[in-house]
Amino acid sequence: MTTRGVPESVTESAFETLQRWETAGGHWQVLSRGPSGLVVALLRCDGGEEAHRFTSPDPALAAYIGDRETASDEATWPSQGAHLTDDRSSGLPNSRPLTG
Repeated sequence: MTTRGVPESVTESAFETLQRWETAGGHWQVLSRGPSGLVVALLRCDGGEEAHRFTSPDPALAAYIGDRETASDEATWPSQGAHLTDDRSSGLPNSRPLTG
């Protein structure tokens, strides 16, 4: 993941970064979609000013964002309350909802 304004020592995935941002009340916007992945802007909750942006080919991130352009767009998948897990042993995302 390439970031602007975030130290290189950060080791969380792009999907984890987006989840953390949303949990803290922040918003996001997809700036572009291309061969190198999604370019996502992390926006402040108090006016939408861009705080950070990153580019990521993370398939879990792409699956979570789906066809949405912003955090406020209606999600078509995953369904509300569903979460993706990351099977680090295979390097592939697991799209099954977590239970219990």
